[in-house]
Amino acid sequence: GNSFNRMLERLEALIQQLYIEKQARLEAQLKTLHEQIKPHFLYNALLIIRSTAMRSGDAETAAMVQNLSNILRYVLRDDQNFTTVRDEINNVLDYFEIVRAGYENAFVLEVDVDPAMLNAVICKLTLQPLVENCVEHGFDNPSEGGRIRLTGRIVDGRVSLVVWDDGKPWPENFSVSDEECPSESIGMANVRRRMALTFGDACAFHIFTPEEGGAAVELTFPYRFGVDFEDKRREIYS
Repeated sequence: GNSFNRMLERLEALIQQLYIEKQARLEAQLKTLHEQIKPHFLYNALLIIRSTAMRSGDAETAAMVQNLSNILRYVLRDDQNFTTVRDEINNVLDYFEIVRAGYENAFVLEVDVDPAMLNAVICKLTLQPLVENCVEHGFDNPSEGGRIRLTGRIVDGRVSLVVWDDGKPWPENFSVSDEECPSESIGMANVRRRMALTFGDACAFHIFTPEEGGAAVELTFPYRFGVDFEDKRREIYS
């Protein structure tokens, strides 16, 4: 009677729950496969373009395509928001090779980073937007190029990264905020916000005009070694 009906209802509810869970798993698998195929298609397309350029004897275009492929792999690689300073610098180098070719070697990038900090954890896509800001907004006439320098040191257990260019100084009263900001600071505001969300008050973002002229951005944050980062991150927010 009633107990049998209740048992049937529970069985029906269980079957429905299992069905929903199975559908959710299938949708998750399909989404994963879909996300995998998108970069796979891009990589293959870039490989074809690179091969075509090589056959045509256009080594410079082939190299730029390879740099772009490296950048895409880096950006789309897994869904982690964190990486190492080493990987960030390599991504900057790939980006700058494209800039160098596009501006006919007018720009020069100097990298002077303490090897001891290369395994420090940093948010992915932190340094490239800062270097790009130099290229796009640091000079009155970008076609004439200029110098960009990336330096890195560990000071009192903190990572200090400075991106400098020898172009224009910062405009008077210029600031980087999460609210309305000039177009030239959107990338920097994004970087500052992501690093602040990750490291909290332990992270500092400072723009300044050094004695040698030009414009500089300094980013400082606690040194966290790769594999230990999750535990250290909990300490930050405790």
